[in-house]
Amino acid sequence: MKKILRLTPYLLVSLTWAGLVQGGVFSFTGLFLFFGIHPILDQVIKNNIYSNDGSSHEAFLEVLLLFFPIFQTIFLIHTFTLFLAETNLYQNLGQIFSIGVTCAGIGITVAHELIHRKDPLKKAAGIYILALQNYTWFRIEHIFGHHKHVSTPLDPATAKFNQSLYPFLLQSLFGGIVSAYKFEKNRLIRRNNKLLINRMFHYTIIAISYFSLAFLVFGLKGFLFVLGISTVGILITEIVNYLEHYGLERKLMENGYYEPVQEKHSWDSDFAVTNFSLFNLGKHSHHHAKAQDEFQHLINKKENPVLPMGYTGAILLSLVPPLWKQVMNPLVIARKN
Repeated sequence: MKKILRLTPYLLVSLTWAGLVQGGVFSFTGLFLFFGIHPILDQVIKNNIYSNDGSSHEAFLEVLLLFFPIFQTIFLIHTFTLFLAETNLYQNLGQIFSIGVTCAGIGITVAHELIHRKDPLKKAAGIYILALQNYTWFRIEHIFGHHKHVSTPLDPATAKFNQSLYPFLLQSLFGGIVSAYKFEKNRLIRRNNKLLINRMFHYTIIAISYFSLAFLVFGLKGFLFVLGISTVGILITEIVNYLEHYGLERKLMENGYYEPVQEKHSWDSDFAVTNFSLFNLGKHSHHHAKAQDEFQHLINKKENPVLPMGYTGAILLSLVPPLWKQVMNPLVIARKN
């Protein structure tokens, strides 16, 4: 039964795909699934289905993870042809939102897992998925910036207490790019290497080539497809950054360093639908405390900070800052006391 539930990521993409093929109002299927059905199921089921089960079928989950880059590639190629063939603006918008949300929710989640792996091929697969949504710099900033500085003022991807989502998006997006560039610049200085091995330079060339190819081969519509799914995917991922560490702080010690990262510095989402559909992304406290642990081995602990809803529900709530603060600020204050 648990193995079947672990197929949920593929089910979500497949249902979105079917809606895109059907067309019309069904072009919005991905948006409806992720921000209509998904949060409702999360609240109904809660954590009543045990999701700390990954280690019991580790090999199966690894196959599911590693096959996804191929699955997403086929999905994107076909849905791109559907987008090019569609002349109705309303349906084109539905296609962009559905594809962008799906590639962010599932695709970037898989990429996040793969860029943490030691195997070069798995890392490359993760970067490939990020490149599909022009988010490659995330690989540098997330691994070498966010995981080091999380829950401190040094991390642009950590939301401060009482900070609203919209200024955070600018802080995280542009701050993350600057941070990744600085890391690469300092890395090259330390190694005395030339510009051509600067990964930010490589990633910029990849992005320019991606957009240029889409435009030259498929015209303005091809360019708008890449721009649209990239924008939606990046924004969704940055909103997830917002809710994962909102208001949580590491203490500055007397020696001038921040205390080590612990599980209390990240919000978990102990909801079965979130974790079965997003490769255990809601077990975020464990991930930050032990980033080397593969997603199959992540678990939720009762003592960790816990969001009162699943990830998609939290995303919707964060879009309305007064409501988000009304729900979350008391929880943050309770953690500090």
